[in-house]
Amino acid sequence: MNLAGTGFFINQHGYGLTNAHVVSNCSDITLKMPNQQTSKITLIKADQINDIAIFKSDIKPTSYGKLRSTKNIKAGEPVSLYGFPLISTLSTSGNVTSGNVSALTGIRDDSRFFQITAPVQPGNSGGPLFDDKGNVIGIVTEKLNALYIAAQTGDIPQNVNFSLKNNLIINFLDTNNIPYSSTINSKIISLVDLTEKAKEFTGQILCN
Repeated sequence: MNLAGTGFFINQHGYGLTNAHVVSNCSDITLKMPNQQTSKITLIKADQINDIAIFKSDIKPTSYGKLRSTKNIKAGEPVSLYGFPLISTLSTSGNVTSGNVSALTGIRDDSRFFQITAPVQPGNSGGPLFDDKGNVIGIVTEKLNALYIAAQTGDIPQNVNFSLKNNLIINFLDTNNIPYSSTINSKIISLVDLTEKAKEFTGQILCN
């Protein structure tokens, strides 16, 4: 059985991030980049509680995600995400969506997460969440279970999705001595340029 998610590089040495639920219980994990380059990857460390995982690939990317501190993120900030949703149906070259930070906490005020309006589908899990300057501010984690909420309330929620915040990700990387870039971009870039940059260090993860 192939389970698909998204992952992205955070340094030039081939280390990357995804969700723990994307790569846990896999006997074989493959990373496939938009340029069709593929690599077997190794799970280095997983945090099941916060749903983060570090992987290692033989690919040595020339570009990688730059992690912005999320201590000063404000509700209403524009965000975008790039990933590989519904891979058997949608484009295999990746999809970009955009929205904003709609709340600074997740379900039941869970302070580990942002609530975002950028559309999320199965397969987006583990992908980078960007600010409008192209910095990574989180990892796309989940969407609200619309069918469950509809059964409870009689109404279908729209664009209620969640991303794990970077402060937890940075702590996880520091604990495991994984280097990452703390030099962030300061100029706003277009969604077109952000998408092209994301393609250089974001790929589809296949778990067998």
